Amino acid sequence: MKAHRRGFTLLEVIIALGLTGLVFAIASQTLFSCVRVTGEVNRTATEATGQYRFLAAFRDTAGMMLQEPDAFEGSSDTIRFLIRRPGASQPVRVTFAVRTDEDGTSVVWQKEETLFTEHSIVFPAWRPAGDIGVSFVYLDGEEWSDSWDNAERIPPSIAVKLSSTEWSFVFPVTTRQ
Repeated sequence: MKAHRRGFTLLEVIIALGLTGLVFAIASQTLFSCVRVTGEVNRTATEATGQYRFLAAFRDTAGMMLQEPDAFEGSSDTIRFLIRRPGASQPVRVTFAVRTDEDGTSVVWQKEETLFTEHSIVFPAWRPAGDIGVSFVYLDGEEWSDSWDNAERIPPSIAVKLSSTEWSFVFPVTTRQ
């Protein structure tokens, strides 16, 4: 007659614990990978949102540009022009300037000056993440150039050029209406 065993042997418990530990190790690696990927996706989405907001604000501001050739200045790191905001009584001189901060990151600064009351405000319009370079380029006919020297007319299109070691992107804005 066979005796009925009650419970598990020590070997069965050790094997069960080992398999459970293996499953938890695999599950935790998967979970931590998902958390890491989610964080990276959120960081990239935040950067893309900031970039989109800056480019949209730049487009909107440049869309209010007054066609005053003698008030337009453009180089690869600075662009200056006059705008008139809807409902505003006086024109505003807007300057976008790319400067490097103390840790080597590019920052796009925006300055707005009222011409008659001489009030001004300066603020960082955008701080690109990582190694993204920012510059301004100007369309002269069919070619883009890094500066605008023609005092007789405003370029038909200006652009914000974003670049890194792996890619380059040009966001053009038409200045003629």
